[in-house]
Amino acid sequence: MDLGQILIIGGGIVALVVFIAILSFVPIGLWITAKTAGAGIAMMQLVAMRLRKVPPPLIVNSRINALKAGLNVTTNQLEAHYLARGHVDLVTVLQRYIPLCPRLSLNPQDSVPTPIVSPIAATDA
Repeated sequence: MDLGQILIIGGGIVALVVFIAILSFVPIGLWITAKTAGAGIAMMQLVAMRLRKVPPPLIVNSRINALKAGLNVTTNQLEAHYLARGHVDLVTVLQRYIPLCPRLSLNPQDSVPTPIVSPIAATDA
């Protein structure tokens, strides 16, 4: 083997290792689930969630549930709620049945004034 063949084989191995590392970091299956459900979540949003230590499956599944329930909740709102130690999985249920304060509400159509205390913002401290 000459030097050219060794470089080609070595480059192929490095490219394969980098490709496998990218696939393990980017949740492609979750992205496909979001796209087929109509959630409209970009691949880079999923990567950014991982970098911010936000569990992408929780956000994506909550977004899909909210969309199927007819709620207009963005992924950024769900991420912010998670980072504020809120219960993201309860957002759909509580938004559907309990009108929240418009300032804290995830649904911009809510205009009913309610107390500032939100059941979603409660933490298990």
